[in-house]
Amino acid sequence: MKRDHLKNSHLIRAAVLFVFILCAFSVAKADTIMLASVGTATDAGQTNFDGATVAIAPNSLWAAALPGSSWVSFGSTGSTTAAGFFVVPNGTIVNFFDIFNLSGTPTGGSISVLADDSAAVYLNGVLLQSEASSTGNKYATCSDFGTGCLVAATINLPASDLNMGSNTLEFAVAQRNGGSFGLDYAGFVTDPSTTVPEPGLALLMMFGLVCVGGASFLRKTGQPSEHKELMSHDNDIPATFFTTSRMNTAPSNELDEFEIRRRAFFS
Repeated sequence: MKRDHLKNSHLIRAAVLFVFILCAFSVAKADTIMLASVGTATDAGQTNFDGATVAIAPNSLWAAALPGSSWVSFGSTGSTTAAGFFVVPNGTIVNFFDIFNLSGTPTGGSISVLADDSAAVYLNGVLLQSEASSTGNKYATCSDFGTGCLVAATINLPASDLNMGSNTLEFAVAQRNGGSFGLDYAGFVTDPSTTVPEPGLALLMMFGLVCVGGASFLRKTGQPSEHKELMSHDNDIPATFFTTSRMNTAPSNELDEFEIRRRAFFS
């Protein structure tokens, strides 16, 4: 009986450990929230000071749009041969917004930015990167350094500046030397809020809980009652000890003698 009791105890411990490991894996899972300039028609959270943000045909000298994104603007300001093209006046700054939601406490992220001529980048009102300085900047195609249209600038999105709930990325795109005008960006935020396990993992967790319940039941049913233990000991007592019928009431002195012999047998 003791061996079975120990076996059942090991089963319970193993089952509990199994469930704990599965829970740990489910909690550790995180979602990656992708960010990319695509325009208002695709993402209603993307707008600008003038209304809708639109995907545009890029200037032929610009770098290719980042993966999953498009060059965007507030009008046809990219390719000089596109229908309706117009030149944005120098000194113009257009603010583009991308509003996104996070359901958990974010751990950070990153974003890559292209702009013509340059852009300042804000996250929830906090300046992450300033517009490229005009000092010594010839703007041959766009800004010669900092955030420009030829090489993407990668900017860290600190966890301290991200919110649980609504977040706003803001790009203040500046026109400094005529020609084309546009914005392109792509990045991500890590959101560990999704702790619901996948269907397969959920089934394994259910299996583990069943194992815990089953092992607990076996442990209880495997423990003999005191009555059964007493009866098993009685069966081992020689018949000579039972000189008096249990159905009859024996004198007190005989009961005392029986009890003495019984205790001596089990001691």
